[in-house]
Amino acid sequence: MNHINSTLRLLHSLNVTQGDFETIIIDNGSEPDVISSLQRIESSKLGRELRLRCTFNTTNIGIASGRNQGVRQSTGNILVFLDNDTEIIHSDWLIQIAKYLIL
Repeated sequence: MNHINSTLRLLHSLNVTQGDFETIIIDNGSEPDVISSLQRIESSKLGRELRLRCTFNTTNIGIASGRNQGVRQSTGNILVFLDNDTEIIHSDWLIQIAKYLIL
């Protein structure tokens, strides 16, 4: 909730533009200015590249419930949960994770 600068850093660091993926943000009761920022990002070039979809909860439903909400919205076979304070340090991070999951 809130912490838009951390969320922006994470989104810019994802570096995922190829393959079948989606990016889902579950926002747990952030302030209106944060919601507006996420809505702008969702419709921006970055949002389109990341196939970003945001859901805005009016209250903080907790991390577990928020993640379950994201699972219900996802269409993929592999789920990776990232908190907005995650720092991606390798550009091929998702490929490296997927190598171990797809046999």
